[in-house]
Amino acid sequence: MLDPGRPGQFDAYEAALDRLEEAVQHVDVVVPGHGAVADRAEVAARLAADRAYVDALRRRQEPVDVRMEQDWMMGPHQRNLQVVFD
Repeated sequence: MLDPGRPGQFDAYEAALDRLEEAVQHVDVVVPGHGAVADRAEVAARLAADRAYVDALRRRQEPVDVRMEQDWMMGPHQRNLQVVFD
């Protein structure tokens, strides 16, 4: 999870996304530790959504991401907004 209150977290999170994106190029299916099994195209879409989310927070804008409507994501998302906008 992103922790925008810690120094360097945006860069670290984006570096992790870069590494995942590279790794996904060498597989057909990803079985994550949480979330649904996904093929390469679905993982690419998830990574793009993650990048858009982080980019919006960097710009101090509220991200538009339907995934944040899931019960388990609401709390972390609200904390991210609080840190970024305070």
